[in-house]
Amino acid sequence: MAGFDCDFAEDVTKGVQAKCPICLLVLREPYQATCCGKSFCKECIERVKSSDKPCPNCKEKEFNSFRNKGLEQSLYDFEVYCSQKSKGCEWRGELRELEKHLNSEPAADKSLEGCPFTVIKCPLSHTGCEVKLPRKDMKGHINNDLVGHLLKQAVLVQT
Repeated sequence: MAGFDCDFAEDVTKGVQAKCPICLLVLREPYQATCCGKSFCKECIERVKSSDKPCPNCKEKEFNSFRNKGLEQSLYDFEVYCSQKSKGCEWRGELRELEKHLNSEPAADKSLEGCPFTVIKCPLSHTGCEVKLPRKDMKGHINNDLVGHLLKQAVLVQT
């Protein structure tokens, strides 16, 4: 997963690198390149390094990277809006809490917890249900297709 797709509740552009130069999203697990000091999302910079490409910032052919814990701690203290704000979510909190709020890949027993606008798989997907809906609509789906889910579960039990 690349960076966080969210907006800051306050201006953090002064003196703090907040965005990854590769994915252009808010840094997730910032890693600093040893060649130029620029920070990138862990996943983004690992993808570059595994393909033997040069540093995306300074074009140095050989470089290492390390977790930038100082930047991560200060960045994760900033308040952000939910990435689903445009769909109506009013949540605002520290960046470190965003993943928990979104709860994008919940365990079945936690599927109805989190942002009501996050699209999730049906908690009964293990039965073969392939429906993906915003969390706020999932309870209705489960209730409306209860018989279908039970039949799918029965088939699984028989095999």
